[in-house]
Amino acid sequence: MPIGTRHILRDGGLLPVPQYFNVTKDEFQEIQGNKGAMFVQLRGLSAKEPISGSTDTDHIFTEPNVWLCH
Repeated sequence: MPIGTRHILRDGGLLPVPQYFNVTKDEFQEIQGNKGAMFVQLRGLSAKEPISGSTDTDHIFTEPNVWLCH
């Protein structure tokens, strides 16, 4: 059956869960990460000079950076 005839999976709060359509089984299946962790797949550009932390800090980048906000 075509993908458009199947309902997506939702959690207890009726929010969509991470999933993909399995053509062989003709159903949506939840995407699960390793050892129960949430599955995350990063695509596209990544930072050449990543920074992290929770304190105020000034950082001077040596190369131009592109910020992606989703």
